[in-house]
Amino acid sequence: MKTPKAWGEILNAIERQATIILEVLDARDPEGTRPHAIEEHVQKKCPGKKLILVLNKADLIPEDVLQAWVRYYQDLGFLCFHVSALRKDGITFLMSQMMRYVDRELGNKILVVGYPNTGKSSIITALLKEKKIARKSPEAGFTRGLQLLKLPGWHNMYLLDTPGVVPFNEEEAELTLALKGAIKISKIENPQAVVEEIYRRGTPEKLKEVYNVIFTNIDEFVQALGRKRGRLKKGNEVNEPEVWMIIIRDWQRNVIPYYTTPPNYLQQ
Repeated sequence: MKTPKAWGEILNAIERQATIILEVLDARDPEGTRPHAIEEHVQKKCPGKKLILVLNKADLIPEDVLQAWVRYYQDLGFLCFHVSALRKDGITFLMSQMMRYVDRELGNKILVVGYPNTGKSSIITALLKEKKIARKSPEAGFTRGLQLLKLPGWHNMYLLDTPGVVPFNEEEAELTLALKGAIKISKIENPQAVVEEIYRRGTPEKLKEVYNVIFTNIDEFVQALGRKRGRLKKGNEVNEPEVWMIIIRDWQRNVIPYYTTPPNYLQQ
């Protein structure tokens, strides 16, 4: 979501409604999915409000890397926890920590914010202990508008869901947004460039394991995958744009293994 109106609604909700701001990051690439503009706004306009970082998809990265990221953000002064929303791992502990910062006699709203595809809606679903209340999708822009959701079993406790955040004043290259899942696949103007970066980040060795195809370079990879999946056009040639879409979609759906490490990780 990248419009002045939507961005303004989120900032207004932070200032006027939220008791706690829950910032959801993708544990595979926390810094790449960290909305610094949200943090800056909280520090500038409402520094007394509690900002909690949540590393979601914790099950997709090694435990030592996960703990290194938690320590990294704690050293920066943030409250930071990790969860796997789809598995519901860490959700109960996260809830218990949030309850330390609310006034149960007053109305409390926990605002949940994050880039598309970080699993924000999955966290909300897990917190609500329901299967279908919070919709989720790997496509950017699925949640539309602010949604107020009652937390079952708690007096005057609500979750405030927000659209996937792409700050209006934060101009990012299409490549970066595509890798974050922050724009719809159908809107990507240069999918080949995105696939080239996925190939670099995913590494050929991991791609061979995922797709069970043999290749020595990216061109051979696209050709081999296209023939294996039957993505052919006239003349028995591989339909490369269709293969690019497969690869990008798999990247956004966590099919291709990938993770980053925090600064000074190797020295820890």
